[in-house]
Amino acid sequence: MNQINLLALPLFKTTLTQICCLCVIALLQGCGKEILESDGLYVATTEDQIEIKLKRYRPSPDVDFKDTQPILLFPAFMMNMNGFLGHTPPERAKGYSKMVLPESLAEWAIDDPFVAADPMRYHSLAHYLWTQGYDVWLANFRGTGRGDFQSDRGGKYSNIDVLAAFDVPAAVDKVVEVTGQWPVIGGHSTGGMATYAYLQGVTIDAKIFMEEKYIPHMVSDPELVAERNANIPAYIGIDPAGEMPLSIMAYFMDISIFWNLINSPLFVNLDWLLGDILEPVFPIAVNAAITDLAFGTVGFFDDNWPSFINEDYNIFAVLHYWSTSKTNRYVEDYILRTSVSGGQLGILSQYADWGVHETIREGWNNGIENKDLSVSPDPSENDGYYNYKENMYKMTVPVVAVFSDFSSLVDTDDMVGVLFDGKTQHSLDYWFELPQSGHVDLAMNDDAPAGVYPPIGEWLKQLDLL
Repeated sequence: MNQINLLALPLFKTTLTQICCLCVIALLQGCGKEILESDGLYVATTEDQIEIKLKRYRPSPDVDFKDTQPILLFPAFMMNMNGFLGHTPPERAKGYSKMVLPESLAEWAIDDPFVAADPMRYHSLAHYLWTQGYDVWLANFRGTGRGDFQSDRGGKYSNIDVLAAFDVPAAVDKVVEVTGQWPVIGGHSTGGMATYAYLQGVTIDAKIFMEEKYIPHMVSDPELVAERNANIPAYIGIDPAGEMPLSIMAYFMDISIFWNLINSPLFVNLDWLLGDILEPVFPIAVNAAITDLAFGTVGFFDDNWPSFINEDYNIFAVLHYWSTSKTNRYVEDYILRTSVSGGQLGILSQYADWGVHETIREGWNNGIENKDLSVSPDPSENDGYYNYKENMYKMTVPVVAVFSDFSSLVDTDDMVGVLFDGKTQHSLDYWFELPQSGHVDLAMNDDAPAGVYPPIGEWLKQLDLL
């Protein structure tokens, strides 16, 4: 009898823990919404004097923050930190109440009380890394985020260079200030791009930038290159952005009317549109149905592109960036309702330039001599633009990167060449691709908890950071 009781003890403890977690989460959702929404909030001030918001992750305010190796992640363009933070927001508790976990769970999630209490947390890279013992930090770029975690928008000019030169250093410095340790850094798409640019030691003259007349040229500071690569332990890329594959679209985009349209300081406020308009109006079923129809149609035409037509003309390959067949409908709703965010057209203009001209250079309006350009110029030798691809060798830290199978927006072969062949080689450099995945869903789809998170975790173990 004693033996039976002893064998049952671990199961009893696990069940009791799960019940306690469910009660805590229910209590917080019912009467402590503010606690959940602001937990772990930190503010970092950039060199150009705007405030960006960070979140130090823990699954519940009743759990202590980790005092271990920090990991700092940045989101993609037009997305916010919620893309790493799968969880059920208090206002969606009823809507997501029917979400269930898959029958076969990734090993790390088995018996996890927080995942059992909230199945959406199964799709959280932040939570996975936390379960592995890391002190996880997330940052919102300028102008992005929801509620207390919305970062300041800043001035009228912005592009990817601004994020790399101002936002990333401020966030890294805040993590170092709070924890006393330099973080592993990285991110999804633009977040991955801005962090590898940070490791190139890029800077912008803040005094000139703050005059709001133009964005000065990028400069790579050798001292910052040495300091950052000596102290940052590693880099994590999730479809890190670079040269954008546009195929036939590049031909139609490289016209003056397109550049005039996109070359604007306009900020697209999707946080307001989706948070205030979509949230109360569209139910989950409608969001999921629209997403499935749109990207399912794109995927069908991409997969069935006629073999007798040159693949360069396949516009659907460019647009096939969400694998809805591999994304739970609740996760689809979460991404649309909670993770999609605002963004500056200057960032989109820079990506368009990279795709049209097959380059990875600083913004084409950077520099006083270029501030009045209305059309992106063709690259030329000694044109004065800072080129990220040519300076990739300055990055010496070990790198792990996961790429999407569809290679839309970020082409795996291209970026492996740029990032892994371009950087100073490290024996632990490693990349992999998740089958049947798209750029948007890569960090949260049905296969990510087993196919993305554990490979990153196993790679981190080789660094012996804990």
